[in-house]
Amino acid sequence: MRYLLILSLLISSACSIAPKSTTTGKVIELVIWKPIEGQTEESVLQVAKDVNKFIEDQPGFISRDLSKNEKGEWLDFVYWDSMENAQRAAKAAQSSKLCQPFFSIIDMKSMKMYHFDSQFKHTR
Repeated sequence: MRYLLILSLLISSACSIAPKSTTTGKVIELVIWKPIEGQTEESVLQVAKDVNKFIEDQPGFISRDLSKNEKGEWLDFVYWDSMENAQRAAKAAQSSKLCQPFFSIIDMKSMKMYHFDSQFKHTR
C-alpha cells in the first residue's frame, strides 16, 4: 500500500512538470524558397521585413518566423487562425505593392508553399 501511495505521488508530480500538448485549431503556412542569384542576406532580410507591414494587417495573422539553412534555403513559417484567412492573405499578397519587392528576389522555381491544419502544439 505504501508503494502505491509513493508511486501515485511520483506520477502526480511528474505530470505537473511534464511538457504539455494541446490542439491548436490553427493553420501553418510553410514556404521554402531560395533567393535569385546575387542577393545578400541583408537584402533578403530587408525586403522580408517589409512584408511584415502587409502581413500584420491581414485578418487571422498570429506570427511569422523566417529562417535560413546552410544551403541558402529560406523557410517562412506563418501561423494563421484559419485556413480561410491563410488562403485569403496568400491571394492578397500576390497583388500587394508591399510584397512585390520580396517576391522579386525569390527564385520562383525553388519556391514551395504549403498550408497545414495544425493538429497539436507541444511546449515545455
